[in-house]
Amino acid sequence: MKLQRAVEIEERTPFGTLYIPLTKKLNKHKPKSKKDNVKNPKLIPLLDLESDQCKWPVKEVNRKHLFCGLPSAEGKPYCNGHCSLAYESRKG
Repeated sequence: MKLQRAVEIEERTPFGTLYIPLTKKLNKHKPKSKKDNVKNPKLIPLLDLESDQCKWPVKEVNRKHLFCGLPSAEGKPYCNGHCSLAYESRKG
């Protein structure tokens, strides 16, 4: 269910402060966050990654950035699981 409420935006101008009333639609429920659904990434340092491996940053250990390293999807820098997080499909 969507709720509406009036929101004011304050904008400073050379002539003073301008208040703009707006109507903003709000979702009652929080949107679901996309989780990292990739199981068992290889955790490979950047310099050891091959061109066909997923370059999704997973974690940092002792100032070394570790990347997924699973086989990347064709024409993409990420594996299929990380592509689902990185890209949104167009609707319509």
